[in-house]
Amino acid sequence: MSICDISLAAGSGGMAYRQRQLANRILNAQRLAAREWTLWLDSFLPRPQDLTALPDGSWLLQIHFRLSRPFASKAKSEFHPWEERVVDKKDGATEWFEIHNPIVRDHLTGLPMVRPTTWKGHLRFAAAARGLEDEMRDRLFGVTRGNAKGQSGRLHFFPTLFPDQTGKEVVTPLSRDTRTPVPGRGPVVFEVVQPGREGELILLYVPRPRGPGWHPRQIGEDLVATFSAVVAMLRDYGFSAKKTASWGVVEDGVPSSSQLAAKGAMWPAEKPGAGRAQFEEPQESFQKFMDERGRPNAVLKKATGEWLSNQEFKTAGAALGTLTEYKRFRAWYDAHGAEWARRLTAPQRTGQAPLQVFEFSKISELPALAERLARGLREASGG
Repeated sequence: MSICDISLAAGSGGMAYRQRQLANRILNAQRLAAREWTLWLDSFLPRPQDLTALPDGSWLLQIHFRLSRPFASKAKSEFHPWEERVVDKKDGATEWFEIHNPIVRDHLTGLPMVRPTTWKGHLRFAAAARGLEDEMRDRLFGVTRGNAKGQSGRLHFFPTLFPDQTGKEVVTPLSRDTRTPVPGRGPVVFEVVQPGREGELILLYVPRPRGPGWHPRQIGEDLVATFSAVVAMLRDYGFSAKKTASWGVVEDGVPSSSQLAAKGAMWPAEKPGAGRAQFEEPQESFQKFMDERGRPNAVLKKATGEWLSNQEFKTAGAALGTLTEYKRFRAWYDAHGAEWARRLTAPQRTGQAPLQVFEFSKISELPALAERLARGLREASGG
């Protein structure tokens, strides 16, 4: 007997009532976990300094994106959350409605998420739609040939976690033939991450396995193919359920620092001043707003991951410093906080393998960046 069975058996009221109560308790527990884990999320994800332990030619792509269309995913839990809605405005009568399409949430943090397998599936779809050859797709994404004969690909995927603030989208089922509402079927409610919310796509490439036809120029070829598929997925096809409605498409401009970090001396050196902002260390007065790992004090962020407003700071954060200091710290952290945290947690070591960092401000810039780097790699490998 599972813990859910025990909870249902011990509850009072009818079975439907007990199922609803259990589902909403699960959701509330997830939201509580989300508030506790928000400031620790970076600890679970790879960062550029991790490339030092990988073979030359490896790279890490980090894209901060902002949704331009909703993102939805279908959770597989048998217990769906319910919400109470007013059905009669005159007398205030309410009824409970089941959310049939709750969003997928991470089991540990309770945050809405894009699973690594979801990223992989959508990127592979985009690669095929862009005409990528089977051999190249197998090289990047791997091959499944049964239990013992499969082969992993060179691309490795990681989850994307969104702030715990979702909304609802109501979709009317339409006939495939007439594109008119289907008789007898009411609107379908989806829990979604709404447009304007931000997330981060992290993609790791390791030039392994090499295979019998290996040549160093494959690193550049793989980069060009991958970046073409990434742009198609994010800007054209989306990575959400209901892709046919363009759900899961993102804005072209990136809301914060996005970059490609690459390991090895074979990578072309970045041009001086190529769009990179000059890093500024924090002022002494900013230190009191951060912990020892360079993260903002927990009281300064809402459960959604957003900063406290000026008015909210006066109530909740005044013990840390003045409002003027807080506003200056907030502006500095948005521009330089991520880099400061990286420097604190992974300081550069002498003798470290060279890393090249290439920043970009638009997703549409990726194909040109990949072509430029691929040319440099071909020259470095002798064609």
